[in-house]
Amino acid sequence: MTRWPSTRRPHRLLAVAVLATVLTTLPAAAQQNPLSDPIEQLPACAITPGLTLTAHLVRCRFAFRAFDADNDGVLTSADRDRMQQRFAAGMRATRISLIMRADLDGDGVVTRDEAVKYVMSTSLSVALQGDEAGRQSRIDHAVDDFMKADLDHDGVIDAAKMLAYAKQNSVTARTFTNAAFEAMLARAADGKVTLAQFDAAAEQVFHRADTDGDGVISREESEAWRRRPAPGRPVAPGQAPTTLAQPAPPPDPGQVRDAACIMPVVPMGAKVIMVSTYRGTGVSTIAIGSQDVTTSVARVTIEDGAEPLYVVLVSAAPVIWQFDGAVARVTRAVLVSNHAAYPKPLRGIAAGVTGLARDAVSFLPRADCIKVFVDQPTIDATLAVGAVRRRTGQEPAAVVAIERAERIWLPSARHETTGEEPSDMKTMRISRSTAQLTVAGMREGLARGFPAGIVRIDAAAVIAGQSTEPYAVLPGSAGLLQLLDEGKLALGHGQEFIVRDKIRWPGGLDSSYHFRIPKGVASPEGNPGQACVIAEDAPQSPPRPGCN
Repeated sequence: MTRWPSTRRPHRLLAVAVLATVLTTLPAAAQQNPLSDPIEQLPACAITPGLTLTAHLVRCRFAFRAFDADNDGVLTSADRDRMQQRFAAGMRATRISLIMRADLDGDGVVTRDEAVKYVMSTSLSVALQGDEAGRQSRIDHAVDDFMKADLDHDGVIDAAKMLAYAKQNSVTARTFTNAAFEAMLARAADGKVTLAQFDAAAEQVFHRADTDGDGVISREESEAWRRRPAPGRPVAPGQAPTTLAQPAPPPDPGQVRDAACIMPVVPMGAKVIMVSTYRGTGVSTIAIGSQDVTTSVARVTIEDGAEPLYVVLVSAAPVIWQFDGAVARVTRAVLVSNHAAYPKPLRGIAAGVTGLARDAVSFLPRADCIKVFVDQPTIDATLAVGAVRRRTGQEPAAVVAIERAERIWLPSARHETTGEEPSDMKTMRISRSTAQLTVAGMREGLARGFPAGIVRIDAAAVIAGQSTEPYAVLPGSAGLLQLLDEGKLALGHGQEFIVRDKIRWPGGLDSSYHFRIPKGVASPEGNPGQACVIAEDAPQSPPRPGCN
């Protein structure tokens, strides 16, 4: 057994004593988050099977943002007051709306005669059942009830009376209240709950439920959590645990997405501009996220003017947006890409910009925050524009929807694209041609599909949502031409390419491409996508889907 030298023992004992003193004097909030019990009671924070910590925090934040009425990132009594005001305003609006339904002539006031006609037309049971005396009595009673807003009993309900009556009823009606919200405010040391404190409490709830610590809530853990004693109520010896109410179902996926897809605040006086495209018309020399996919390039020219611009850029495939012109007008550029790479999705947002200040560029947290659209009016366009309106609080002043973006001028929304529409826009046309491939024909096809050509970009100048690096081999037909020029590929019979040396597959190959690898030639690096590949060294291997 190791023995400490006698000269060290007093110091060790002193350290232990000091540590014990510190631990015993720590505030209770540091040892156990006082907000966790109220958070357990929020339906959005329900513990359900298959739940991960990330999903749990996203769901809980939906509740936080619902309570944060002034959107300042802190829950206070002011938020409760604001929600009570909103609740009362809603009650007033509802009552005024009910009265105005009887304004049959549209003059802004409701008379007793109009109330009688309204009751007769909407309450058939009042008008048709029973004898004449009984019917008339019920009609009079219903009209008297409707005319309670006629506070001075002159037979007319005008705007002033409607508002006064609505105010009276909204005061006496039930106001907004939420036990969990009130408990959080009461337990917060200074009456304020920040998002960081809320997240910490939510995380503590998750870890208490995740008893095996594997990061995922199992069905057994969910059931055990549902049967736990109610927060703040210890179980007495011999007493059966209190069974809580069944957890609320998981929030709607759209609500979860909205809770996560928070967009930066639009600066005062800025104009919101929205651009959506399938891809650009230039082939980038820089890959975003993966060498196995095609990153394209589009130009955005900012026109002269004084009004600041808030630009939302949506693409289906990875795009580098090259900004030029009066770029100082862009106070914020928000990027999202819907791209799902083959064979697995890219992490993060596969998009980037050049020409803007780094602090003016933001990337949305999910690829599905805004869905791409390339035409208007369409359902996708309506949903996408509505998402931007809802999250920024502004209607986009201009919307550009274009299948291939070559150059776009903002804020006028003028745009241009040269060349013909490529086949990958609406339907994939698989080539079954038996005609002989030629280099000239391939260059012509590249010019049609990417009329802006190969655009050389400095990786250091790109502000991107993922890692960036130069392509080892350019993507698609540009890469095939590169390999042909280097002598590593040769044209075979018909539509076939012969691999002559060790290569890396160009990114973004579809099933129209056919390759043969002769015996003795090393297998290429990278991913051939959906292309047909026949390796003569492995004739027994099953054919790839592209060879069918």
